[in-house]
Amino acid sequence: MKKMTCRELGGACDKVFEAESFEEMAKLSKAHVMEMFGIKDQGHINAMNEMAKNCPDQTAMLAWMSERKAYFDSLYHL
Repeated sequence: MKKMTCRELGGACDKVFEAESFEEMAKLSKAHVMEMFGIKDQGHINAMNEMAKNCPDQTAMLAWMSERKAYFDSLYHL
C-alpha cells in the first residue's frame, strides 16, 4: 500500500489516499475532487483551474500523469 495526498496529486488539501496501484490512486483522487467540486470547495476549484491551465491538451496531461506515476512508483510500499 502506498500513500499520497490530494496536494501531491495536484489537489488543494492534505487528505491522504492509500492504494496499491497508481490507477487506483488516481481513481480515489478523482472521486475526492469531484466530491469537493460538488460542494463548491474553492480551493479544489482553483486547483482544477490551475491544472487545466497547465495541461491545456492531451499531450500535456499525459506528461503530467506520467510524472505523478513515476512519483508514485518511487514511494515506499507499506
